[in-house]
Amino acid sequence: MADRYDLVEHSSVPLLRCSQMVSNSEPWLCGSPAPWAGLSGPSGTVAFHCDVHRQLADAPIAAGVVFTQVTLECRIRFAAAPPLDLIARREALHRLENAVRAAGGLLTVASIDAQRCRYTPEWRGRRDLASGDRR
Repeated sequence: MADRYDLVEHSSVPLLRCSQMVSNSEPWLCGSPAPWAGLSGPSGTVAFHCDVHRQLADAPIAAGVVFTQVTLECRIRFAAAPPLDLIARREALHRLENAVRAAGGLLTVASIDAQRCRYTPEWRGRRDLASGDRR
């Protein structure tokens, strides 16, 4: 169990998700929104459950419950649909926010940029070589 001083406090947290194993292959956990919590075996860690996987001893998740937060730092690129940079940034941000929210995450954007790029389809040469077409 984590010591009180090892914990990070956040004013906003990602959606707590169901930890019930549902498959032997990825995604192996349920991952649905979890309003219930209970102890997970002799280790004393907390397991979160959705309405479907709720255990008899589970209780509503209380304030102060300890959970593990995973932070991913990555670069994500979109081909902009709108031609104007400002609108393109807003549209890409909106799409990413929706995708992250649907996955149960909380998005924090450090920066956002837009660049003009030249389209060069990489796949064309490979497809042509595979089919024998060497124009």
